[in-house]
Amino acid sequence: MIAGGCTFLYNDKVVIKIKGSETMLILTNRLALEYSKENPKINFVVEAGGTAAGFKALVANEIMISTASRNLEPEEIKLVSDKYGSIGVSTSIAKDALCIYVNRDNPLESLTIQEIKKIFLGQITNWNELGWIDNPINVYLRNGTSGTLQLFQKLVLENEQFVSSSKQFNSNESLQQAVANDIYSITFSGFVKNSNCKIVSIENISPDSTNVLRGYYPLSRYLHLYTLKQPEDEIKKFINWVLSPKGQNIIEEEGFYALFNYSLD
Repeated sequence: MIAGGCTFLYNDKVVIKIKGSETMLILTNRLALEYSKENPKINFVVEAGGTAAGFKALVANEIMISTASRNLEPEEIKLVSDKYGSIGVSTSIAKDALCIYVNRDNPLESLTIQEIKKIFLGQITNWNELGWIDNPINVYLRNGTSGTLQLFQKLVLENEQFVSSSKQFNSNESLQQAVANDIYSITFSGFVKNSNCKIVSIENISPDSTNVLRGYYPLSRYLHLYTLKQPEDEIKKFINWVLSPKGQNIIEEEGFYALFNYSLD
């Protein structure tokens, strides 16, 4: 395998390595697959691991693109700035909702932001405090490398710590399955297409496309592709394609919210 600028060449094919957000994994794989169909000489290696892990791999020059479900933290900006003399380039490709998930047999339809905060801080611990059954609330979370978890902690918990009794999972798939199997559980994640769990509205506002794109839904975020420098060559072509009508249609097909259609200069 021969390094060639911001890509790798292997058996006469360009290989683009991407790592990062678990939320974006299925979407990134689909984008890579469809792009490779149109461009057979381009191969992709796509991994998850979380936004933080992806960015570390980018700074270490192990990958070409890191996917992120949140903005960079100050310490991450300092890390890349100290090493490369710049803060890199972020390209927003879609919008997503941070959704609250419960078991399908849970009758609750909506929670307030304050109720959600108190649940995940451990200040509300029983479902009867929310008008349901007398049973403890089981809080399930992604692990600490998750950009979704870090963003939720910042936006909802105001950087306070999650309840100590919460259980952590390494992937969105295992997290969703755990909630589907536990009637008394609750979690949060980005929007999951064809989820076997139930989404609870926030302040009686559902995370549909209108509410998310117009900013009515309280917990929404942009999804990003990060590169160490201004995209060029095959990286630029791929990102332009993601921002094109074809790429944006795939984003909507995968349950996210397309932003616009444009190309990089």
